[in-house]
Amino acid sequence: MQDKKKISLFTFYFIITYVIYALGNTQYIPYLTKIGYSAMERSILLSLIALIAMLFQWFFGYLSDKLKTVKKILLFSFIAYALLSYFFYSNETKLFTFHCMTLALSGGFYYLVFDLSDSWVLESGKKVNQYYSFIRAFGSVGWALGSIITSQLIVFYGYQSVGITMMLLIVISNSILLLIPDAIKEKEHSNLQMRDIKVLLTDKKYILAIITLFTLFSINVLNMYPMVDKIILLGGGSVEIGYKNIIQALIEVPMFFLGTKLARKLSPYAFIGISAIAFGIQFILLSLTTSVDTIILLCFMQIFTYPFMLMAAKKLIFDLSPSHLKSSGQLFAFSILNSFTAFIIPLISGIITSLFGINASILFGVVLAILTLCLLFILIRVSKQSEVQYEYPR
Repeated sequence: MQDKKKISLFTFYFIITYVIYALGNTQYIPYLTKIGYSAMERSILLSLIALIAMLFQWFFGYLSDKLKTVKKILLFSFIAYALLSYFFYSNETKLFTFHCMTLALSGGFYYLVFDLSDSWVLESGKKVNQYYSFIRAFGSVGWALGSIITSQLIVFYGYQSVGITMMLLIVISNSILLLIPDAIKEKEHSNLQMRDIKVLLTDKKYILAIITLFTLFSINVLNMYPMVDKIILLGGGSVEIGYKNIIQALIEVPMFFLGTKLARKLSPYAFIGISAIAFGIQFILLSLTTSVDTIILLCFMQIFTYPFMLMAAKKLIFDLSPSHLKSSGQLFAFSILNSFTAFIIPLISGIITSLFGINASILFGVVLAILTLCLLFILIRVSKQSEVQYEYPR
């Protein structure tokens, strides 16, 4: 299949899948709050997602490289994600065990399909790889659309309609998925073994990159949970949270479109620095505000935070992963960056909020931003010893 057709199909695929992601994920906190869960109980439930997600990403990332497929794993995982999300939103009675199981499993599959879809693009040939940020921009469009749809569905039809809508959209998503060729896997290492993963774990630069990005991705988790908690504390609800999600998604779009051009002039390390500084400023201002409207305005800073963070992480981790371990390298790294941060940060945030209040939890993000910049200097110094060449379209 021609690269242009692949890129076109991926853009449609990302729009629909991100609508599904928004439906399943943007209303966790309001939904759990409505049912009657406390801040600490919500933190525990949300942290359980990460434990399952890490196991899924480690296992399915290795399985993807071993079986030389991304497409088949995604097909199964999307169906599982939609079904479990439907069950999660179907019962509005406070049943801790039930919500533990359905939320943890659906969230686990969410992180799997989220990161594996990115790996699919990056492993679909050099031309498609170079247009990752362009394709990802359509994901942000889908997230914005999904946020609008979700808030309206809840207002008019209740939370149960969310799961039903997801089920219907999965049919469209998987139909597009079937039209796209599978990832291009290296054939030389046909007998991949678990011991091959040691290649990743003994690479100093790969590990240091993960540690540096871990602190940055931790701030992004705080950007999702304490910010939502503060909106609720100041009198906001699902509508205001919907506005937040819509603005953050749409403001990312131009930066993702410009990503390929910016990458010609700026290294992934510069992207990390810009993201960390922007997060630090945003969180200082967020801790000072007492207005929901101001919080919504601060969401416009997303143009300098998440897009730069994600583009740097995807390019850096992909290039540092061995050719026969591209899926494993991506999913292992992002099991730490997405899943482990989603496990540990809500717990830390919940404890800090319970002891010192939401603003203290938000200021923790400022500390993480400073730590990211310190680690970045170390990573740059190590990189000078073994420079990775980055190639972008001319």
